[in-house]
Amino acid sequence: MNHSIQKRMKKEEREQQILEAARNVFIEKGYRGATTVEIAQRAGISEVTLFRYFSSKQDIFMKSIEPILTETLQEVIQTSNRLSSKERIKQLLQDRITLISKHHRLIKMVLMEDQIDDELPSVHLISKMIRLLKQAISEIQVQKEKEEVILRLVMGMILTFLFMPENDKQKVNQIIAQMVDSICIENCKE
Repeated sequence: MNHSIQKRMKKEEREQQILEAARNVFIEKGYRGATTVEIAQRAGISEVTLFRYFSSKQDIFMKSIEPILTETLQEVIQTSNRLSSKERIKQLLQDRITLISKHHRLIKMVLMEDQIDDELPSVHLISKMIRLLKQAISEIQVQKEKEEVILRLVMGMILTFLFMPENDKQKVNQIIAQMVDSICIENCKE
């Protein structure tokens, strides 16, 4: 492996190390309570080094959070495009519920920060997730006038797992199956 590739890999690894440390600090302290000094310390680097990778605390926040919340959603939308409407909704719910189970503290923090901090663009993350969910639902080919209701049902169903977590995979699968059946009674095309 040549020297420039090794250096680039190390830079990418260092950036991921910083983002992981930042996520943990943001989860513990919130956006406002977190400092770049603490993020740097947690990552085992100096604050000067931190700013070689990121332009601001806001930049660190967005780059540490956005991939988890939106990129995975984009992937599930793309990978499910050949499935039936019912199967697409099922896959979408499974993906988002799995995300909530895995990152519930992070998601709670983003929702809380969105309510109290005007400088934080997390509202853009929430808006982006809503746009992606709207896109997925419109691609399911439900009646146009029911798209918003279905969007709200899907979002509500997903959020119940944030406040009422369930770790039993079999029970989660049963709940998802019942949710999909509830949504698709009159709304899904096979």
